[in-house]
Amino acid sequence: MYAIYRELHPPTGVEHCIECNFFGPKRKSLAVAAASVLKVYDLCPVKSGGDKNGEASGSSKLLQVANYSLYGCVQSMEKVRLLHSKRDTLLLSFNDAKLSAVEFDPETNRLKTMSLHCFEDEDLRGGLLHNPSVPVVRVDPEGRCAAMLLYGAHLAILPFKHADVGLDEHDPDTPLIASEHNDIQASYTVSLRDLSERVSSVKDIQFLHGYNNPTLFILYEPTPTWAGRISLRKDTCNIVAISLNTSEKSSPVIWHSHSLPYDCTYALPVPQPIGGMLLLGANSILYLNQSSPTLGISLNSISDVSTNFPLRNPAGNVAITMDCSHSAFITPEQLVVALKGGEIYLLTLVPDGMRGIRNILFEKAAAAVLTSCICTLGSQYIFLGSRLGNSLLLKYTVKASRGAEDLEPPVKKAKTESVSVGEDPDELEVYGTDTTTGPMLTSYKFEVCDSLLNIGPIADATIGNPDFISVQFADKGGPDLELVTCSGHAKNGALCILQRSVRPQVVTTFELPGCTDMWTVLSNSEPSKKEEEKKKEGEEEVEKGDEGEGEEKRESGGRGGGGGEGEHAYLLLSRSDSTMVLRTGQEIAELDSSGFATQAPTVYAGNLGGSKYIVQVTATDVRLLMDVHQICRIPLDRGGGVRACDLCDPYAVILLVDGTVAVVEVVEKGGGGDGEDGQEEAILQLTWPDIKKGSKVTLLSSYTDKSGLFTLEVGEEDDGDDNEGEVPGPDHSKELFPPSTEWPQTKMEVEEEDELLYGDIDALTNREKGRLSENVDVKKENRIYKGGRRADTQWCVLSREDGSVELYSVPEFKLVFSVRNFSSAPNTLKDSGAWPPQQSPHPVAASSKTKSKSTDRPVGVGELLLLGVESHVGGSAHPYLLALLDNELVVYRAFRYRQTEKKDHLQLRFSKVLHKTILHDRKKSKLDKQLSRQGLGPEEEKQESSKFVPRLRVFTNIASYTGVFVCGPYPHWIFLSGRGGMYVHPMFIDGPVTSFASFHNINCPHGFLYFNSEGELRISVLPVHLSYDSHWPVRKIPIRSTPHFISYHTKSKVHALVTSEQSDMTEMAVLNEDGTDSTQPLDRDPMFVAPVVDRFHLQLFSPASWEVVPNTKFSLEDNEHVTAMKVMLLRSLETMSGRKEYIVMGTTYICSEDTSNVGKIYVFDVLDVIPEPGKPLTKNKLKCLYNQEQKGIVSSLEVVDGLILSCMGQKIFMWNFKDNKDLVGVAFIDTEIYSHRAVSLKNFVVIGDVHHSIQLLKYKESRRTLSLVSQDPQPVDVYANEYLIDGNQMGIVVSDSDQNLIIYQYQPEAPESGGGKYLIRQGDINVGSHVNVMFRLRCHTSAPLGSPHEMQVLMQDRRHTTYFATLDGSVGYLLPLPETTFRRLKMLQIKLVQGLSHNAGLNPKAFRAFQTHHQYLCSPQHRILDGELLWRYIQLSRKEKADFAKQIGTSVGQILEDLKEVDKVSAHF
Repeated sequence: MYAIYRELHPPTGVEHCIECNFFGPKRKSLAVAAASVLKVYDLCPVKSGGDKNGEASGSSKLLQVANYSLYGCVQSMEKVRLLHSKRDTLLLSFNDAKLSAVEFDPETNRLKTMSLHCFEDEDLRGGLLHNPSVPVVRVDPEGRCAAMLLYGAHLAILPFKHADVGLDEHDPDTPLIASEHNDIQASYTVSLRDLSERVSSVKDIQFLHGYNNPTLFILYEPTPTWAGRISLRKDTCNIVAISLNTSEKSSPVIWHSHSLPYDCTYALPVPQPIGGMLLLGANSILYLNQSSPTLGISLNSISDVSTNFPLRNPAGNVAITMDCSHSAFITPEQLVVALKGGEIYLLTLVPDGMRGIRNILFEKAAAAVLTSCICTLGSQYIFLGSRLGNSLLLKYTVKASRGAEDLEPPVKKAKTESVSVGEDPDELEVYGTDTTTGPMLTSYKFEVCDSLLNIGPIADATIGNPDFISVQFADKGGPDLELVTCSGHAKNGALCILQRSVRPQVVTTFELPGCTDMWTVLSNSEPSKKEEEKKKEGEEEVEKGDEGEGEEKRESGGRGGGGGEGEHAYLLLSRSDSTMVLRTGQEIAELDSSGFATQAPTVYAGNLGGSKYIVQVTATDVRLLMDVHQICRIPLDRGGGVRACDLCDPYAVILLVDGTVAVVEVVEKGGGGDGEDGQEEAILQLTWPDIKKGSKVTLLSSYTDKSGLFTLEVGEEDDGDDNEGEVPGPDHSKELFPPSTEWPQTKMEVEEEDELLYGDIDALTNREKGRLSENVDVKKENRIYKGGRRADTQWCVLSREDGSVELYSVPEFKLVFSVRNFSSAPNTLKDSGAWPPQQSPHPVAASSKTKSKSTDRPVGVGELLLLGVESHVGGSAHPYLLALLDNELVVYRAFRYRQTEKKDHLQLRFSKVLHKTILHDRKKSKLDKQLSRQGLGPEEEKQESSKFVPRLRVFTNIASYTGVFVCGPYPHWIFLSGRGGMYVHPMFIDGPVTSFASFHNINCPHGFLYFNSEGELRISVLPVHLSYDSHWPVRKIPIRSTPHFISYHTKSKVHALVTSEQSDMTEMAVLNEDGTDSTQPLDRDPMFVAPVVDRFHLQLFSPASWEVVPNTKFSLEDNEHVTAMKVMLLRSLETMSGRKEYIVMGTTYICSEDTSNVGKIYVFDVLDVIPEPGKPLTKNKLKCLYNQEQKGIVSSLEVVDGLILSCMGQKIFMWNFKDNKDLVGVAFIDTEIYSHRAVSLKNFVVIGDVHHSIQLLKYKESRRTLSLVSQDPQPVDVYANEYLIDGNQMGIVVSDSDQNLIIYQYQPEAPESGGGKYLIRQGDINVGSHVNVMFRLRCHTSAPLGSPHEMQVLMQDRRHTTYFATLDGSVGYLLPLPETTFRRLKMLQIKLVQGLSHNAGLNPKAFRAFQTHHQYLCSPQHRILDGELLWRYIQLSRKEKADFAKQIGTSVGQILEDLKEVDKVSAHF
């Protein structure tokens, strides 16, 4: 059995964060790592008027500027500024002991690997198969060296060259690591066991501040203990400080201390001028300094018995614990500590002289998200990264600063203040008053500025039917499903509703066959008398909506209001020989007479002068209209007619069929403003620009730049920084796009092929520069700053037949940027300069002849689009360049790249934006010819193909989103987020889409129009309850409690949800002398921190409003934990089918070690009742039918042939729920240690054991027996298990504690199976995350989208897709593959591993290899493909694709067809 692994949703749980100067020396950025994903954000101010969500004026938000996928999970992350670098280098550590130094590359706008270090040799391992400790990386505060912990017993030291050490002072025998300036020197290792103080079981390492040599502080516990043995062994932690002499490779011990509290968790260095180290433990805080006495502060009364170390009581009634806490200094004397419950405390260090402190003061500042990492951003912001909830960006401001001598003794603070933070579920709850304690204690106020979405950890998931589906899609094929997950923990608990595709809400549908294209236009002319009253009613709202943009548009975008921007007045529908013009008001009606051209098809229509004028372009003329009145017309009777047109206000750029380009400008006449004589308003001025001669121009796209990135002004060399330490302003465009550093005066980069084709490029370029300088000068009034910001500029990009792309300024049409090899889709678009065409007399023939050897399809740019997306958080826009190259989508993003030599060219480049969208489908054309659904003959098909109908459609403010819609057989939405990301979502629910347009109307606010393949015009809106600027359309429902299990009740269409709420323990279970259990109150002093217990509940959730169904909450007893819950189809005599849905739940009592554990099985029925008036959700009730105690704990539940299978630790029982009142035993069997996962298929059951892998059982109805069929003999810690179905073959997928996915198969005929006694391992792969949930769905049909039902049934796939979800928030699947496809893609995968450069120098093969803590006697089986690596193939250049395909003996089309086939059959949700 062969399969492919693919990750559909990336990890979202943030585990590491750090502030760094990633792009420049003065540009502050935030780098966050979530498992195998590294993202970089900029801190940008909110636009004016953006405080609608609760942010104070002057607040900032996070703007994503970089996203890198790594073949390894980041274990630790630090930064260092190398001597000859102007930006920070990130040090990333990976399992087992790998270290990568990476840096931003301004030439390619990508990640550059500076050095690689691997410390996984056997001498360092010491016989270990796996690294038991985290490879922590620490950097010296002065940037002299870095240290990484290896296997808990060694240190790897990585020296850096610094200003005090010259180039000639290093050891001549020590080679230097490869780097541009050799700043990273050779690493070496230090054995901790060889130190004078024998070090083992290291807990943390940190560098100290203020030492001449790098000094490393080590916290370790040579003799570990735990809370149950503190009466015999306590104070087991020690510390040692070693001085690192990197030149002599010596590490003497200069400081050590013993007998510290055993619960010391981590160390935190105190910055200068105080210095020293803080040790934060569960029950105490210690301050250590080599030159001052040690200070210990008790955090609660538990420290009275847990340690003998002298501790002082805090100044105030503080009763907290700091285990699982995270902290960061905001000033040299103050630090912020985030506790495990989400509370934020402000700690102030009271100095005692120059080096030491005499007290630590505590103040509760706020309550936020459960934190997994923390860092500061500048002097006003702090970032809280979380794996359990949304990560938060907080802004802190000073409230008060008072002396301690003016204050009375502290008392417990009351909740007296609060901050409004909008509707974010992770909002802050601010506490405290301005009254503070201690000398000059500064109080701060915290407020939420931004958040990063996190859907993990996913504890459980289920599949449900979405409640919002239009009736027009009811007969479109397979069922529409949505994925509902249990995410988060405690107060960050939530339900996440995920939909992979976009499902529009259809307002109405019109059947208009024969339409090929459409446009919607605005009209700001005087309204008619019939509509005058309606216009006046909404006039104020329209004016208000025009003032606000960004976040305010998001508020009004999808709520049905008519405000925001002007409504579309007319809809133009183009046919093969005519144009239909419709007025769009309260009703849509066709215009009888107007100035529009209706006797010919329309090529383009749009607005100029804002929305004052309407431009209609046909094949023979251009018309300017004001409302429906034509005021100007220009005939275009040359060049074979108009092929395409695009607008950049006030210009319209027109492309004729013969490749000629024309520019039409709207020129308004002075005087006659709003008179009746509309022809005196404006005229069209036509010009024929003299563009560079060459091959025929085939495509064009115009663009209005608002970012300031497109400029011909050559500024001084800089790094994109304005003022050090300041947040970039909204007009600082150079801070939003990573620029270059100080570049040497180098010549233009030219490829060898261009050198051969065009001769001496330098000489040609100089001559071309001289010729261009004689052309029309740039209009200076269009290139100056106005009102403090750069004025908008107009540009046009052209594509030629030879595959080159050129960028011109408008209206001068001066060549400012050109790319000769654009059709090959390079990773970076570099300016090729200008070249005379006569040097290459036959460039098209030469290029086509060359390309024909590598591919069987012609070269060409199918479509081109240049657009800018305005940021919601800053004032700049992000320029994107999109193209369709041979039916493949390519997306580029502009970034600044300064070259002083090209003063007349744009100082920028374009980098490719990675995506996983495949539009290629070679089978589609063959099936279309067979079906002939549109009735097109060969001549009609040829005539139809000659017409250019654009597939890339720009949309703005559709439910507040901006982006591009891709029409065609596989339509997609490309959401270009104002927050910096690009997200591509398919829309397969209505089949192929032939045309698309934005539409804003009183009946369809901020909606859109589209034609499907059946000629139906859909007027639709986007469902506003989902967020589309994420990897999947998602909706997160906060429930403020921990969700554990969820299951969908199909009949009632509700979700059964098990949650738990935390509360302090007030009673403790004890065992009496007579053997009975009882409880006694837990009486402790006020400083005692009581343990937390969970109280479980079962309740119903309605997907209609995602609210709890009233009166359906079932609360369990104290100490009763739910261990399993499922909706099961059990045997019943109440239905005709003999099956009925019940909710079955298993529990266990968890009290103490002295009490015996028992469990219960609950059976519930969901009743349909008459709802209460005005409460439609009360139509369902929950009734408990069975509730009996079992002999042991209930660890898992499953349904087998209508019977209940319950796992009770080691034993497994089967029950028949009889007469809705009792469970009757049917069969039983004993298994291994503890069975906690069970999944059934017909009468087969797979049992997952906590340590002893899986067992395959079979239930025989005739004998009523449950027997063992086969099992895995290897020890595997099972997390989840599910079936993998491939036609008549069945496999078993298992996830384990080492983050592996393993495929087993029952093959009794195989010799190694021992006659079927053992399961055969068929494949394994490491996914880098713990897989906790699995489920499977039947594959979609492999027929093309929009095929007839008969074709879909004929090509129905018999495979099942096995989906899984992880604790990091990622979602993926395993899909069985045919052997031929597997062999072909396997060879491609091997070549990609060897031929591609990978981020951070990581090896995909090593990352996906099977990982284990055990020594297995069986070899890994490499029968699972890495889909993440294979999908990188679609982002390669055309030459790279052809080379890889040639190496494995196939074609590019065949590889893309295989990948598209995998994508089609797994297109669920």
